[in-house]
Amino acid sequence: MPAGMDAESRQRLVEEAQETLVRALARSDRSIEEARRLLRDWRGEDPQGAQAPEDGSEEAADYEASHRLDDDETEQVIERCTELGYLDDFRLAELLVHKARDKKRSGIQGVERTLRDRHLSTEAIQEALAEIDRDDELERATELATERARRVTGVEPDAAIRRIAGFLSRRGYSAGVAFTAAREAVQGSPRTRRPSSGSAGVFFGVTPVE
Repeated sequence: MPAGMDAESRQRLVEEAQETLVRALARSDRSIEEARRLLRDWRGEDPQGAQAPEDGSEEAADYEASHRLDDDETEQVIERCTELGYLDDFRLAELLVHKARDKKRSGIQGVERTLRDRHLSTEAIQEALAEIDRDDELERATELATERARRVTGVEPDAAIRRIAGFLSRRGYSAGVAFTAAREAVQGSPRTRRPSSGSAGVFFGVTPVE
């Protein structure tokens, strides 16, 4: 137990920290690790009438530490909020997958990057990724590439393909999927390309590029 507080004061500090975390979770979902980091940075209020020692002194460092949770207290708050259902990495992972796939239209690699950026547990990430339908990855990428192709004008087809593939890669599609989708969006699939009539050209969206 950090110096400067008795057991009753430490318990009040833990309760104050829990209330702070619950309010933060009411505003936005957090992963367990994000909540843990919030608690590590959190500092409790000074007791009424307490006088902080002068900054830079050893006493000031001890005083500062006494108003923060130690590791055991931090885990006590985390466990309690988990028991109450305020913290749930698996639920958060599911929400993030839905947002990334359906709203941002991210590729699978982009979804995984989003989950890891939120410091979710390995188990939650693996379960969320396992639920993703991977069969329509190319179809999703091609739809996005076709929309993007309408905005890429005035450039050679090869340059357009590179730009669109780069855009898809940033959205989290693999290099192979990104270039395949970009080529189809610019040139058209073999089934939809028009036969050549005297000049060699490819389709860029719906406009022939000679």
